[in-house]
Amino acid sequence: MHAESLKEVRQQSSQLSESYQKQQEKLLEITEKLEEIQGNMNEQGNTMTDTSPLVKIKQAIHLLRQEIQSLEIRLGVVSNTLIHAKIKEKSADEMGKGQGRVA
Repeated sequence: MHAESLKEVRQQSSQLSESYQKQQEKLLEITEKLEEIQGNMNEQGNTMTDTSPLVKIKQAIHLLRQEIQSLEIRLGVVSNTLIHAKIKEKSADEMGKGQGRVA
């Protein structure tokens, strides 16, 4: 009887050992998945809280506005110069025509 009991206990021990091993493998697999998911979440969190792209976009918009303002001023100066040149040319033409009639 002792031999049979001992055999049963060894069998149960072997089964429990196998079950324990399987559970350890499952735990390792779940732990790896958990670490992967946590890594992904941390990466997404860092991406969401990283405002450097937004800051760069705002700086670029500010620079573009300054450049547009500068170009508008230059355009105004050129337009004004062109108008003065046309007025000067027109008055010179009128003076030339006026002198032609007198003579």
